[in-house]
This record gives sequence, structure tokens and C-alpha cells, in this order.
Amino acid sequence: MDLSSAFAIKYVPIFLGLLIGGETVLVPAVYLSTVGILDPLFVFALALVATLISDSLWYLFGRLMYKVRKLLPEEQVNIEGLKQRFAHRMYARITPKIERLSAVFVENPIKILVVSKFVYGTRTAMQVLSGIYRIPYQRYLVGDLLGSVLLIIITFALGLGIQKVFNATVLDVRNILLSFSVFVILFLILSYSAKKTIEKLWFQ
Repeated sequence: MDLSSAFAIKYVPIFLGLLIGGETVLVPAVYLSTVGILDPLFVFALALVATLISDSLWYLFGRLMYKVRKLLPEEQVNIEGLKQRFAHRMYARITPKIERLSAVFVENPIKILVVSKFVYGTRTAMQVLSGIYRIPYQRYLVGDLLGSVLLIIITFALGLGIQKVFNATVLDVRNILLSFSVFVILFLILSYSAKKTIEKLWFQ
């Protein structure tokens, strides 16, 4: 197997996973890089590119939302209508979060866009809101890039810290599993704490 094939087998699935799963795939990918199984620079680059692509698609989805909200149930069913109805269902799923975040979003959209990266469950809604409120894409991209970079760096820092404490290596599978479990638990605790803190500041 040549180097290009080995690279594709190892990193293409990770990229696709990051594109679809976001933080769910980012956490194990980061930790595998801290113990030497994956290349940290490749993981960082893939995570950043995948996040920007995924977020930009949700931003575009938000830009199109004003048309979707005007759909009527009795419209004639056709291919375009089916596409619009799919978008309408997607919009309905995230509407509660969008309505909840709208009031605070209009005050400082870029700041909240950055902060939302650390609050699990609000990322998609914030991208859609950016599109709905017609935030200029260049400005939106700066905020999204900053938030994404900070999230990835902090995740790497946490992973490296845990790896150093446990001294986990590829030769010690048991230690890797233990340290990874601690890593995931701490990541979830930090995410939950950030969510509660920000909810208290934004909505009370």
C-alpha cells in the first residue's frame, strides 16, 4: 500500500465524520492524535476545514429560510416542492432554538457566534441565524473561523493535558482507554458548564 492510499484510508473517513458529526468525531480524533496514532496537524486542518464547510452550508440554509417559511401545505407537489418541504422540516426542527437565541443574537451576532461554539447544541442554530439575519458572509466567516480555531485548540490542550497525566502511548491500550474516558468526561463537563453559564447570562 502506497503512502497516498494509507493517508486516504486513515484521514478521509475522519474528514467525512468531522463534516457530519462535528464535536462527536472531533473529540476522539484529537485524542488519537495526542497519543501518536494520527498526525495532529492533519487533524487540526481537517477539523477546521470540515467545520467551515458544514457551518457555511447551514449559513446558506438560513439565507434561504425566508422563502421556505412561506410554503403552503396545498402547494402542488413537484421535485422543487419536495426539496422545499425537506428544508421546511429541517427548519421546524431547529425553530425553537432559533427563536430562543434570536433576541440575544441581534445585539452582538459575531461575539455570540464565537461563544456558541462552546455550547453544545446551539452551533447549527447560530449558523442558520447568521444566514437569516443576512450577516455579510465575510464577517460571518471571520467569527466562525475564530470560534472554530479556539474550540479546536482548547480541545487539543485538554487532550494533551490528559495524555501527559496518564502518560498514554500506543503501546498501552488499557491506559489509552482509561485516559480517553477521562478526556470525554471532562470535555462533556466543560461543555455542560459552558452551556449553563451562558444560558444564565443570556436568558435570565
